[in-house]
Amino acid sequence: MPRMSLDEPAVNRYATAKRFTVLWDTDLYGFGCYTGARQAPCYFVHYRTPAAGLWRRRNIGPIRKMSCDQARRMAQEVIGRSAPQQLKRKPALRSS
Repeated sequence: MPRMSLDEPAVNRYATAKRFTVLWDTDLYGFGCYTGARQAPCYFVHYRTPAAGLWRRRNIGPIRKMSCDQARRMAQEVIGRSAPQQLKRKPALRSS
């Protein structure tokens, strides 16, 4: 499972792979691309649900119908919606 900065040339290089491969993006945590022999290559986002905290993987779309930048923007929206307000990091209070 290679980690790289996903862009069009990198995804197309792995799109014709003979084995199932998962490419992870180094710029956006949880964003990636499936490639493989039996499955059409597609972008996905791996995120945690706000209510139960369970991990989910959602397909965004095939690489032939959308660009990597479009898929990254959609993944940012999904990750942004799934981040609950109460889990955002708050500054630590120091007592003197």
